[in-house]
Amino acid sequence: RHLQSIAHDPAAIFTSMVASSNPPVSLAGYPDVATLDSPSSFHPNSGLYGDTQLLMLQELYNGAGSLDLAGQATLDAVELINSLDLNSYVPAGGVSYPNTSLGRDLELVAQLWKLDLGIAVATVDVGGWDTHNGQQVLNFNGGYGRNVRELSEAVAAFFLDMQASGRANDLGIVIQTEFGRQIKENGDFGTDHGLGNPMAVIGGGVTGGLYRPFPGLAPGARIGDSVEPLTDFRRVHATVLDRLMGNPNIGQVFPGFSYTPIGFA
Repeated sequence: RHLQSIAHDPAAIFTSMVASSNPPVSLAGYPDVATLDSPSSFHPNSGLYGDTQLLMLQELYNGAGSLDLAGQATLDAVELINSLDLNSYVPAGGVSYPNTSLGRDLELVAQLWKLDLGIAVATVDVGGWDTHNGQQVLNFNGGYGRNVRELSEAVAAFFLDMQASGRANDLGIVIQTEFGRQIKENGDFGTDHGLGNPMAVIGGGVTGGLYRPFPGLAPGARIGDSVEPLTDFRRVHATVLDRLMGNPNIGQVFPGFSYTPIGFA
């Protein structure tokens, strides 16, 4: 909805990208999405028949209809990506991305964004948080602790790369989980699904701090065994889209949602 409610550069190669093998549900139906999990995967096939497939697609979509134009734009994107030496990328400011799945995904996002292809939104999914057992919260070498460390290191590298490139003020990173966790440890040294959870927003235009008082963990301050949700996540996204990304059309993004920016008078 955000992408549909803003103007785009007519010369954009693609306006959104997913550093994964599959697009998320949030981008389902949006026609201008590039999905790739590595620089070498943005190709119909590898080996002997890859170029033949491209030639066949060029012949197939050579008309003037909307489907033909979409096919031609896709083939142009394939040609452009294949012409780039993405495997030789050097981050700015001496930054080194961690050699993790998330680190590689964010490094790919950084490379493509710096090429000024018209990308307005990039999505990266990070799994492994449904930790009902063996969370090892005090051990950052395994379980939940390792996930937190890898997320922190990868996002820090990405932001520092963008900052050293002079792009921090054009950036809004939102980190959000699908579910919270309960407070008490279960019998398998993990935690079960809960309600409230933190969201992180990072960018050159963000003033750091906690934007809502933590309600605490006392029985009277929670719902069952879960932290009480205090902020509608749509309000966070709306503030980022409006105040960081310059999209005032919040009514189109979240129909019927009454919006007051967080952190702004």
